[in-house]
Amino acid sequence: MVSTLRAHFETERLAILAENPHMDAAEVTRRLVNRLLHRPITALKQGQPEKSLDEATRRLFGLDHQQE
Repeated sequence: MVSTLRAHFETERLAILAENPHMDAAEVTRRLVNRLLHRPITALKQGQPEKSLDEATRRLFGLDHQQE
C-alpha cells in the first residue's frame, strides 16, 4: 500500500510539472498539497466521520497536538 501511495503522489507531482513547466517551486508545492489533500478533506467533510477515521487521520498526519 505504501508503494502505491508513493506512486500516486509522484504521478500527481509529474502531472503538475507537465501542466506548466515554468511554474515556480512555491506554486508547484501549493498545487501539489491541494491536489493530494482534496479527496481526504472531501471525505472528512461528508458528514461526521467515524471516530476511528478521525483518530487515524490525526495519527497519520500528526494532528494530535494542533488546534483545528
